[in-house]
Amino acid sequence: MIKINGVELPDDALIADGLDKAIIGYKEGKVVYDYDACVQVFMADNDWNFEDAIEWMEFNVVGAYVGPRTPLFEQKANPV
Repeated sequence: MIKINGVELPDDALIADGLDKAIIGYKEGKVVYDYDACVQVFMADNDWNFEDAIEWMEFNVVGAYVGPRTPLFEQKANPV
């Protein structure tokens, strides 16, 4: 077992590069990331605006299927 961002993960967990700060859990054999935290990481690490970070996130991260252990990206609903 390894521990990243306070979450215990199996040694063979599929982890997205550079997004350790956004890990919020592990369920159904998949690492779970906070979608909004991932966007913030991309903005900070690349000096991108919000729209560029969202575009990258959607196309290159959420849209990438890497097998049955593809990580999950959860977005908290904003109450109206």
